[in-house]
Amino acid sequence: MKATGQALLNLAAFVELSDDSVIDPDSAVKALEQLLADLNSGDAGEREYLKGLMRQEIGSMTERSPEQQARVDFYLDLMEQLD
Repeated sequence: MKATGQALLNLAAFVELSDDSVIDPDSAVKALEQLLADLNSGDAGEREYLKGLMRQEIGSMTERSPEQQARVDFYLDLMEQLD
């Protein structure tokens, strides 16, 4: 399950953090809104598991590049949106 959760988070971060020339911004918003709706329709244990993965990744980034900080900010925002 860890690999699946990490893959999901990596894909979500890619969609969120990619330049507009890579992914259409409107399509990215729609995809992330659907992802959030799907995640929030699952059980609380699944959401807590994903939050735990995000916390682990955030904790592993000690000296953050701007790209890593953008990912941290995305994860923090995503955690707040998961009910």
